[in-house]
Amino acid sequence: MAKPCSSCRKLVDWAVTPAGKPMPVDADSMDQPSGNLAVKCVGGRLRCRVLKAGESPDPDEHRGMAHWATCEHADSHRKGR
Repeated sequence: MAKPCSSCRKLVDWAVTPAGKPMPVDADSMDQPSGNLAVKCVGGRLRCRVLKAGESPDPDEHRGMAHWATCEHADSHRKGR
């Protein structure tokens, strides 16, 4: 379920990376050609992985955009500010 970003208020879904880390994904970015993530639902939970240059998502994945790449306030959320 998408929730608004605490800074820009854009709707964000939270996915889990292969390393088990949370990754914010723009809720309206699914299947956008510029998306840098491959996203799929596994067991009711969103999973994502970063796509390499020229790589396409697998047939069971959708293309999504990491929210930190689009949020105008992303720097304020980075560790070690």
